[in-house]
Amino acid sequence: MYVLNKITGEKQAATITKIAAVEISQINKTKRFDFNWNKEKNFHVYKLAVEDKEEP
Repeated sequence: MYVLNKITGEKQAATITKIAAVEISQINKTKRFDFNWNKEKNFHVYKLAVEDKEEP
């Protein structure tokens, strides 16, 4: 799957995967969101990950 980078206009490879409980715990620790991710553990939660060209 691809997403479009609105700044550069480039297509970037991306994947959609189910989020793991460990990842939910890590997200909660960042305090970047205004809601409690622990409440979402009981549902199917997915993430969109853009593949970075610079990472090996």
